[in-house]
Amino acid sequence: MLPRKVVAGPAQEPLTLEEAKRFLRITTDAEDDVVAALIAAARKRIERGTELALITQTVEVKLDGFWGRRSRRSSRCSTSTRREPSRPSRPTRTR
Repeated sequence: MLPRKVVAGPAQEPLTLEEAKRFLRITTDAEDDVVAALIAAARKRIERGTELALITQTVEVKLDGFWGRRSRRSSRCSTSTRREPSRPSRPTRTR
């Protein structure tokens, strides 16, 4: 697992407070703080366990180097052109 630091967390959770309350059949606003905290904790737990982000967020990852790089020259970006396969010519009709 690579060490990463969340620079900017998600703007919203993957599940809204209203959706969670409806699922849990909570009709009052007394437990809103608890339900919101549980939603955030569940998202963080899933992200930590799967190493995937459920919502767009900004993270910082520091690496010692890149794998497969042997020299400074090979680390430069290179462009390549893709050749399209040639189309077979259409048969001509003779009359």
